[in-house]
Amino acid sequence: MMKKKSMSVPEMARILGIKKTDSYWLIKKHFFTVITVAGHMRVMIDSFEEWYANQVHYKKVDGTPPGKNLDKTSMSVQQTADLLGVSQYTVYEILKRNGNIKNFKVGM
Repeated sequence: MMKKKSMSVPEMARILGIKKTDSYWLIKKHFFTVITVAGHMRVMIDSFEEWYANQVHYKKVDGTPPGKNLDKTSMSVQQTADLLGVSQYTVYEILKRNGNIKNFKVGM
């Protein structure tokens, strides 16, 4: 039987460079799978990495860029503006006026 790997909540906080309160807020929001072992919460590493690859708000202190999965299927407003040679304001106006362009907000 293969053991799934986990990390403590303080370890997760150190990886993200955040405070204890912020780390428990992320857990409360159910962003990753959490188990309790001997009365201590443990974050499942695979669920943490999946969450990290699908968000851009938090960044690891080691410099690993977030949002890897988002980059495969979408682009930011700034990237779109650069591609079209227009301002971010123009991109926001296009999104607001054209209901055919799928857009979504990433983050909290």
